[in-house]
Amino acid sequence: METVYLKTKRPEKITAQSALDCFDFKDDGSAIVLLYTPSCCRFGSLSEIVTVPNVFEWRCFSQTREVRWVRCGSSNEGIASLLEEVTSCDEGKQYESLQGQYLLWGKKGRGENVLFEHRMGELKVPCEIQDGQRVYLEFREYFSEDDYGNLTFFAERLTGLKALSATEMPDD
Repeated sequence: METVYLKTKRPEKITAQSALDCFDFKDDGSAIVLLYTPSCCRFGSLSEIVTVPNVFEWRCFSQTREVRWVRCGSSNEGIASLLEEVTSCDEGKQYESLQGQYLLWGKKGRGENVLFEHRMGELKVPCEIQDGQRVYLEFREYFSEDDYGNLTFFAERLTGLKALSATEMPDD
């Protein structure tokens, strides 16, 4: 486990565009966006957050921060949250953290940056994939100590995508 400082913020009744503006996420190429609609979960771009119809949740993340937005009811407003690692306790609260990764379904398909699995179809991913590589979604989990000294799960933050060959893949 590693000790880190995490800044959090959670405005309610905010539109998707206002959440992006509020947390100052700019399209500099480092941000990855995960969009959730009733028909699919897919990677997208910052501009698609407000242009893709029926988005009910999105996660925009980079190596050091994540902004999440979830629609509430039938309006265009929702709840947003920011999780950002900072350098000192003056800016954030102390947590213990662990890094991990999820293996995404599929192997390199036809076309650039496409994973394919028969039971799932195609998934375009915003990372370069070579033949024989699998793609992992990296994350960090945060834990806080309760009044009795036990560690309690606080949050998970997505941090990036990584393509690895069979020899580089984790054993677990």
